[in-house]
Amino acid sequence: MTTLSLSNPTSNSHVTPSIPLISTTYSDTARARIGSTPWLQELLCKEAGISSLRPFQLKHAKDLIDGRDLLLVIATGQGKTLVLMSPLIAAKARKEKAVGILVVPTKQLVKQQTASARKYGIRALALTEDTVRNAALESPRRDLFVELATGEDVRLAVMTPQMLFGTRMKKLLDEPKFKTLIRWMLIDEADLAEEKEGPFGGPYRALSAMRHTLPSRTVWAAVTGSATPSQSESLAKVYGFCGDYVNARYNLDRPNIKYVPRFFQHAYSGNTFLDLSFLIPFTVNSPHDIKQTIIYAPTIKVGYAVMIFLDRLLPATFPNRLKVNKLYNSLMPDDYRTEFEADFLDGRHLRIGIVTDTLTYGFDARVHRILILDLPPLASPQKEKQRVGRAGRDDLPSVAYTYAPPWVKIPDAPVTSTSAAQAKEDARRREHLPSATLQWYNPTAEMCTRAADMSFFSPGLPYTCDFEHPNCSYHAREIDHHEDLDMVNTWAGHFKDLDQSRTPRVQSDRMFKPLDTKLKASLTALLKLWSFRTWAQIRGSRIGLSCTYFLPPYILEQVVERAHVCSTLERLREVMRDWEFWDECGEKLFGYLNQVMKEYMADFYEEKDKSDSGSNVRQSGSVPVKTETHAPRVKLTIPSSSSASDPPSQPPSSRKLRDSTIKANTQPTAEPSQRVSEPHSSSTNDSLRRSSRKRPATSLRADDVAHGSPPKKRRTRVNKVKENYL
Repeated sequence: MTTLSLSNPTSNSHVTPSIPLISTTYSDTARARIGSTPWLQELLCKEAGISSLRPFQLKHAKDLIDGRDLLLVIATGQGKTLVLMSPLIAAKARKEKAVGILVVPTKQLVKQQTASARKYGIRALALTEDTVRNAALESPRRDLFVELATGEDVRLAVMTPQMLFGTRMKKLLDEPKFKTLIRWMLIDEADLAEEKEGPFGGPYRALSAMRHTLPSRTVWAAVTGSATPSQSESLAKVYGFCGDYVNARYNLDRPNIKYVPRFFQHAYSGNTFLDLSFLIPFTVNSPHDIKQTIIYAPTIKVGYAVMIFLDRLLPATFPNRLKVNKLYNSLMPDDYRTEFEADFLDGRHLRIGIVTDTLTYGFDARVHRILILDLPPLASPQKEKQRVGRAGRDDLPSVAYTYAPPWVKIPDAPVTSTSAAQAKEDARRREHLPSATLQWYNPTAEMCTRAADMSFFSPGLPYTCDFEHPNCSYHAREIDHHEDLDMVNTWAGHFKDLDQSRTPRVQSDRMFKPLDTKLKASLTALLKLWSFRTWAQIRGSRIGLSCTYFLPPYILEQVVERAHVCSTLERLREVMRDWEFWDECGEKLFGYLNQVMKEYMADFYEEKDKSDSGSNVRQSGSVPVKTETHAPRVKLTIPSSSSASDPPSQPPSSRKLRDSTIKANTQPTAEPSQRVSEPHSSSTNDSLRRSSRKRPATSLRADDVAHGSPPKKRRTRVNKVKENYL
């Protein structure tokens, strides 16, 4: 094994003293010889369209061409992809016939690496479930596995581990003729084999089985940008590196990226994220006033909430305001993800992308800002390193913000047995965090954020922050405070003034009564169903966006809480003044809400009348009741303690409202007056009251409304049904 360690991949100026460098001089004869280092350098520069190579690229490209296995650890964005492609580029120049396999973790990275290989003139095939299916649907029909197996050229199959162990690939590997063509087994993001939780660890560790499947002469290369020295040793064992292989490790620091760790100062669990408001300038006039940013959200739900909040910061007249902030996650269709990538690279409208782990690997756009929302459980230092590495491509000066909950901060006073219960709980939670994470978020003069990162990923390499050009927030606090946090304070003051300007609120005209808790829950469910159907009709190309984008939760809550004042269209407009879709759907929503509220009020006054009647009965003690049959009259004594005229335990509005809702959705030709008045017929009131005793007003079945079928009494637990339906 040959071990090489450089502190900076772009130069040989800082070398670990204990590890010597190998230097070689070349004669004129060697310079002209195919396969020599000068020949390789000229070839790679030509195919990559660059004037020169970085020293590590040339050295390790030569290692692979000479047939030596390589384990390469180097910072993201330094050009390791060219190293992986170099043996195929050389084989193509020599007009050889060979096959390479490149394993990557995600479909996004499959797509990106395939494009990179084709840029270098290599026939690359992206093998995913989507590409295989789409190729089979083409005319004429294509079989990507057949294309991989045939040909007289050099070709590369790019796939995930799951695809490599799939049925079709296994059949190819069982064919001796094809197996002998495989000369390179290339693994990108090799550190994922160390992942204990998540979807990648198991499949990546299983790649070691390919050592017994592929020919022994196959050259292996594994590269990563976020492995510690101890992990490098473990990875070598996992992938079966032994004997004469190159273990090359370089400094993982990215000096052009400024690290800015922060703690949330405002609420972050609802629909408002004031800590992120600095991303949108208060006096924004055009999309280019907003620096392009990638926000990593911990979940899809949080990502939606962040996007809705950032949309609220844009003026209503802002050009293409719905294109400025967009989502990206694994649930989006492939066409949407492709459009997102193209729009972000174009940058004319899309300025902020709110993404999930799907974009942790394989997005190499020129991003100025990366913002990571680390909510519990916090991400590992390795994953943090990968996300931070998305910024600063091509040595672009960039900033990486990482946010953590306040409990991650180490207090000045030590936690003792007499400390408050919350302080003890916070201390207990901090004990479960990696030391690197604690040092990252709690920098000191001796161990700033960048030094903490260096000590974790590159121990043994001395580091001191450049005080003339600091690139961490600890040594450049004035920039961090005055530029960003002042903007947050400006937005916070704006929202405070806005809340004050809204008081006094619109007062009720007493047409509708305030709703109780049960009716509010019922109205919430109905409005969610309405928004689901309406959004499905108008969303168009925005198929990847949920109905919560159309009717945000905070606006839905406002409508439900203030529904009793929304007796006119103007009043509803005042309550929903922040709703972006008012011009398009405001009148439609008012008509629906007005119908529902009238049903609620009709039930309310009917119950009030019954209650008044019941009080008269209780005063007299009994009431004669006439039966509808021809039997003799019977005087029924109804005790005042349990009067039949007392209002039922649940309001009878649930079944009546259900019937009217079904009619409104299944009989579009009926007159509005019919849809409202039919449930009030006296022949059905008794049955309605009986059903309402068993099922609360909120128990509206989604499939009842969708299909117009009568509700079934056996389905009483409907909250879960509603959630699945929505």
